[in-house]
Amino acid sequence: TIGVILLIAVILFLNTGLLYKSTAAVKIGGESYSPAEVNYSYAAQYFNFMNQYGDYAAMFGLDPNQGLAGAASQPCSMLENGTWKDYFLDGALTQLEQNQALIDYAKAQGVVLSEEDIATVEASFEGLEDIAKAYGYSGTDNYLEANYGNGVDQAVVREAELNMVLASNAAAHYYDSLQYEPAVLAEHYAGFEGSKDLFDYVYYYVEATATETTAADGTVSSEVSSQA
Repeated sequence: TIGVILLIAVILFLNTGLLYKSTAAVKIGGESYSPAEVNYSYAAQYFNFMNQYGDYAAMFGLDPNQGLAGAASQPCSMLENGTWKDYFLDGALTQLEQNQALIDYAKAQGVVLSEEDIATVEASFEGLEDIAKAYGYSGTDNYLEANYGNGVDQAVVREAELNMVLASNAAAHYYDSLQYEPAVLAEHYAGFEGSKDLFDYVYYYVEATATETTAADGTVSSEVSSQA
């Protein structure tokens, strides 16, 4: 009986997502990130990739039909030896490292979020409750956890998005602070001795057929169609 009670207690504890939000999965620059925060960053890498390539992701060896869960079982063409899960997780950790460096810079330089920044992030949650219920979820938190991973809820997403905006503000502040005299730039460029004037390119041939069409007024138009 005691064992059953303990098992039920453990299941209930895991279902609350507290374990994924209160423990540390990785430490970056003195800041600890929970498993839920890493899960969100990881899933965001996947969704960004899919939004960019869509069905063309299959050309890279990623099956869009398997979703996020299938990333762990598919070899990644981007890595010498690893799965798509490894690829997206590496991207997530790199993104967190970059963000943390920029957040530390923001704190040191007094860069903060504006009211407009915060309002924009808050606006991104509008209508999310209706979307969640339309897909059969009891609420927004359940919807986010199902799509982004264990422990991911509105609080986790909100904090992550605010950090992203702050990091962006910090990057803009840093770039704006970089000012160089033309003579300094010219001297720096000369130091490369032409090595930066080179670039690589690739090309390939496509078999194509040209079809000419003559209109009633005698105008001749040509249409070229390629063959796979």
